[in-house]
Amino acid sequence: MIRISWGKKFLIPIWKSCWSIAVRIDLPQPDQFAALWATVTGSPLKDPVAGIASDHRELQPGDLFLALKGARVDGHQLLQPAKDRGAVAALVSEAVDPVDGLRLYRVASVEETLGNLARSWRQRFSIPVLGITGSNGKTTTKELVRACLSRSGHPHCTTGNFNTSLGVPLSLLTLTADHTHSVIEMGANQPGDIRYLASLVKPTLGLVTNVAPAHLEGFKNLETIVSEKESLLTADSLETAFINLSDEHCRTMQFRGRKVTFGFDTNADYAGRSDRSSARPRLQINGHTLNLPTAHPALEKNALAAASVARELGISWSDISAAVARFEPVRGRGEVLTFRGLTVINDTYNANVESTRTALEFLRSYPSRGRKIFVFGDMFEMGEAAEQSHAAVGQACLEAGPDAVFTVGNFSEIVARVTSARIPSFHFKSKETLQDKLRRFCRRDDVLLVKGSRGMAMETLIQGLEGN
Repeated sequence: MIRISWGKKFLIPIWKSCWSIAVRIDLPQPDQFAALWATVTGSPLKDPVAGIASDHRELQPGDLFLALKGARVDGHQLLQPAKDRGAVAALVSEAVDPVDGLRLYRVASVEETLGNLARSWRQRFSIPVLGITGSNGKTTTKELVRACLSRSGHPHCTTGNFNTSLGVPLSLLTLTADHTHSVIEMGANQPGDIRYLASLVKPTLGLVTNVAPAHLEGFKNLETIVSEKESLLTADSLETAFINLSDEHCRTMQFRGRKVTFGFDTNADYAGRSDRSSARPRLQINGHTLNLPTAHPALEKNALAAASVARELGISWSDISAAVARFEPVRGRGEVLTFRGLTVINDTYNANVESTRTALEFLRSYPSRGRKIFVFGDMFEMGEAAEQSHAAVGQACLEAGPDAVFTVGNFSEIVARVTSARIPSFHFKSKETLQDKLRRFCRRDDVLLVKGSRGMAMETLIQGLEGN
């Protein structure tokens, strides 16, 4: 085993859910990574490494395995399975028994080592780097920016939702000299997360999509969330900040450098206006028209933010218009599916009060000859505000007025209780019994909105309905 010691300590935020996400990357330049490893760690990488993975099940031959300690799984107990999957090396933080054919590198902290590697790799590139954070819309905004930049360049982008203290450094390690821009999504579950991620990303541009009560278990209150998101704008590397004038918390954020404003506000540098004068939804920005693929209010907001960034980076309005018109909603984020005569709005990736309110607005305005049905699973990480937050969803549901409400989980029963006075409402303890009920209840031309927190995996309910 090779032991690597560090002379400098960093505060690494540990995410409760971070290590449950299967994350793997291919290293685009293994030789340069080996040189980086030697420089950062002071120890040579004895074997070429083709990729890096944090889940032994995702490993491919020639990979480096990150032996992370999670709440349920300790990677140090999976070194032999990692070797069996083809790993040639493992980064560990504890004394472990040797594994034949697997070279072990011991460090004080696997997370810290990964962060230091990513930070040093990022510093090799002098290109515009956009850091995106916010309570809702990060991934869709990131993908819209990528689509716009791809019209005339070769942008680097966070893979999927690799927005944690594990996913962000791995994303940075895929950056190459061929990339013209980088767009990095940055999430937060607790105070300090964004500041740490910004220390790795070194963003030159920063965008906060919005601020809403989310991850309250880690943040406790909305004021702490506002402060956390605003910390992106304190990054020393930041030159330009994009400020959302339509969000009451974002519009007052402070930044010492150049500000570019956007929003559904005539005072914004990029002033948006909804246009419902034709069959296809459109967004007007400073006199330019963007045709939207769906009328989802969240997509409209995300498109406005992305267009503002793209224009500031020199992308033409015609290229922005083409990119937005051809954009396909990210899976699980307002995605519209049709099967067996039903229309299903798949908004299952995650949920908080504000994103659910927006989704209900989309359901309310969705054209349909059948009934509109709201299917909702628990919102997680709401802390002491769990009951209040689910009651707020119930009130939003009453305002949207669907024809029926179905809930599943524990706290979601509060939603059904609030709506039951005016809307037929049904609560279930399991998705299996809910699915059986929906099979019997749904009719041709009905529109279902399915939403819930990531931990509820509500997409499996959709898969069950589609398969049956």
